[in-house]
Amino acid sequence: MFCPSKRVYVFHGNESRRFMDRAQQFRQMVEQSGVVRLMGAHNGLGARLVERHGFEGIWASGLEISAAHALPDANILTMTEYLSAASEMSDACALPVVADCDTGYGNSNNVIHAVRRYEAAGIAAICIEDKHFPKVNSYVAGRQDLAPIGEFVGKIMAGKNAQRSEAFSIIARVEALIAGRSQEEALKRAHAYADAGADMILMHSKADTDREIRAFLSVWKKRLPVVIVPTTYPDIDLVDLEQQGVKVVIYANHGLRASVRAMDDVFKKVARENGIANLKASDIVSMADIFELQGMSQMKEDEKKFLRSDSVPTRVIVLAAGMPNDESLATSLGDRPVAMLDINGKSLLERNVETLNACGLQDITVIGGYRHEAISAPGIEIRQNPKFMTTRAAASLLCGDIGNAERVLAIHGDIVFDRRLIGTLLEAEDDIVLVCDDSYKRSGHNRELELAVLPVDASQGQRRIDSVQSCEVSAIGSLVSEAEATHEYFGLASFSRRAWQMALEAASECEEVDTWNVADLIDTLRRRGARIQALVVNGGWKEIHTFQHYREACMLLK
Repeated sequence: MFCPSKRVYVFHGNESRRFMDRAQQFRQMVEQSGVVRLMGAHNGLGARLVERHGFEGIWASGLEISAAHALPDANILTMTEYLSAASEMSDACALPVVADCDTGYGNSNNVIHAVRRYEAAGIAAICIEDKHFPKVNSYVAGRQDLAPIGEFVGKIMAGKNAQRSEAFSIIARVEALIAGRSQEEALKRAHAYADAGADMILMHSKADTDREIRAFLSVWKKRLPVVIVPTTYPDIDLVDLEQQGVKVVIYANHGLRASVRAMDDVFKKVARENGIANLKASDIVSMADIFELQGMSQMKEDEKKFLRSDSVPTRVIVLAAGMPNDESLATSLGDRPVAMLDINGKSLLERNVETLNACGLQDITVIGGYRHEAISAPGIEIRQNPKFMTTRAAASLLCGDIGNAERVLAIHGDIVFDRRLIGTLLEAEDDIVLVCDDSYKRSGHNRELELAVLPVDASQGQRRIDSVQSCEVSAIGSLVSEAEATHEYFGLASFSRRAWQMALEAASECEEVDTWNVADLIDTLRRRGARIQALVVNGGWKEIHTFQHYREACMLLK
């Protein structure tokens, strides 16, 4: 019977509380009505998928873990490797993990070591089977040698004596039916293991119906909770089996088998077609789904709260609400906003996020409107301008929330830019700093421009990355004519927290705010006393408004 260990073990941080919580959680579920459903997994990503779909726990499957290493399920991996996988699963989710520990990795001494390590790692329960070490997977024909009953009883007693928490469970897996032995042998072993202190009995069968399980249950009479693995007998009535004493069902390997089929099909298609152009949304999950499973959104939230540096806390707001305004892009875009235009395998937005991240900017909000549900990129927050059809860029900008940021970078979503422009912009300190270029006069543009008048000579050369000049803005916005303008504001600007508050006040007081572009907003703040600095550049950016722009971008960006 159960003999709690008197030894005291040292646990780091909250590990002891965590493992007791998980073990107690599993115990309580078994004691309540209903069958506890465990789904097999072999890594943290699989554990999160199990958790997503409402299962009560995770089976750290020896078969799945071995297969993930491309090795047979035959005790070839070490206990450390199995434990590492189980710990990864436990750390990735809030569900209790029940670990498949094969035969206990050796004799009673190995079981003692395993119990201490698995318990300390936060695993809720382990399952050991009564076969000789090294074992072979139960569904493989041939060698299925049973250990003597006395030897396995010793393992159970050793394990129960080694555990620290009474909540931790040891499940004794009876392999008699797998080995072709009789029901009488299976029952004899189950009673012996119960006498030794096992918390549950896993009665294993590879029959094509549940007849062997029902025959055992009829004579077992609920002495201990029973665990089943219906891999070969899927047509079962769990409600009825619970009444007979089944408390846990393990779907042991279906995640592995499903993932292998899906990967094999996709790899085959990509190899056959020599590319990924014809993959459908139903063939693969979105990158956004992967990021969610990885915990990217939580990481970004944590960064906002805790990430500190000597730089000014800065939030980036990317304006991507507008509809495409040039028909030449229609075929390339499909039903997507311009920010999601694919440029050599990455969207325009993804490329800009990578550039911003390389400059140390992680706090990025994208303002969507047209087809906002199609917008995705690593680590971004998405907000919507619900009035994007009737408002312009300034209204989209003010849909953003700067939180605790001391500075806001406003970026148009239809440009790409060199990281050096961002670095220069971050170094400037006025209320508003905007980047301007004069090359629009030679670009053959066919779009509405945001123009400015600056007290500097326009460059006579073509676009290039040059030394940056700094100057004040004489005039900017829709009232500046192309004849009097000297430069174009193309969509990179920085606002201090003071300027952002001024912008919110101006928007609340001016009825025409919905008709403003960002240059109009900047001009309004200039007239209200904001300090405005222009950084004059010749290149280092590229607009994408037409198919010709798109072709040029694809040639420039690899």
